[in-house]
Amino acid sequence: MAQTRRKGARTFSTVLKLMEQYPAYHFVASQPALSQMVREDEPSIYARLKERISEGRWEPTGAAWVEMDCNVSGAEALVRQFLFGKRFFREELGVDPRVLWLPDVFGYCAALPQVMKGCDVDYFMTTKISWNEYNRLPYDTFRWRGIDGTEVLTHMPTAPLDPAFGGAAAGMAAFYTYNAKFTPYDVAGTWSAYRQKDINDELLYLFGFGDGGGGPTDTMQETAARLAALPGFPRVEQSSAEEFFRRLYERVWTDPDLPTWVGELYLEYHRGTYTSQGWIKRANRLAELLYREAELWSVAAGPLRDPSASAAWQRELREGWERILFNQFHDILPGSSIAQVYADAPVE
Repeated sequence: MAQTRRKGARTFSTVLKLMEQYPAYHFVASQPALSQMVREDEPSIYARLKERISEGRWEPTGAAWVEMDCNVSGAEALVRQFLFGKRFFREELGVDPRVLWLPDVFGYCAALPQVMKGCDVDYFMTTKISWNEYNRLPYDTFRWRGIDGTEVLTHMPTAPLDPAFGGAAAGMAAFYTYNAKFTPYDVAGTWSAYRQKDINDELLYLFGFGDGGGGPTDTMQETAARLAALPGFPRVEQSSAEEFFRRLYERVWTDPDLPTWVGELYLEYHRGTYTSQGWIKRANRLAELLYREAELWSVAAGPLRDPSASAAWQRELREGWERILFNQFHDILPGSSIAQVYADAPVE
């Protein structure tokens, strides 16, 4: 967590500096938990990012508190990811995202469309499901229908991993990346790989160094400016991801050729995340049940407490839920982080 706090401040600072140099730069930031850390640690950076939000160049998105695991987290916790995330977005940043932004999560349960719609989230973006080891998901833009029949528009950015940066892992049926480097190879490859060209000709392209790498660089911004005017090449412009999804919805949602995927989006990779670090999975479930119970009795005992005690208790419950939700990040709860993470994770 300490490294995350530092990397968040460093990435946001780098982005803000590049925005001064490149007026066309549009930055997308998910996970309000990270923005909260920057607000606490670096208030001057936080104030500057809010200015960029008001300009429309910094786009808070994602709707959830963190990019959470969607298989081990309980249903109540999944709802709370949206509750806490959207509340922060509205109260702190003045926006109400309608996109669930989970590029790197290890599979998605079939109840998620219902939860999304119940929380006023209409669109879903991922790339991770392309990492299937054997069976490639047949669609890149599609209706995702959950177990109760709820449908949400889903789109996968299709930038291929450039061989110059390591290429796809051996044995994978396909490999899209959310860390594209804005090379001509991956820009052109985004269009070449896309499989719903018959109904859509506008795609989402994500670029920058992820995993704490600092985001896009000045070199990528220079390349973006040059490729924008290259004859015969896919036209690229930097703009709002949420606006992209609105246009995509208008273009394809009623098209009878829009394919439908029913049920779970299962990832044929990272299978060990269902059992690895089993103690943290058990601790997560115990915490979910404990806080549900605590809230139940808090409501029942409310009339017996004075208002100041009630406010303190509610604050304590909220802080506890924030800790639970943070630890449901898709590399903590699944057990796919380095050892130090599990030394830091609270166990009391």
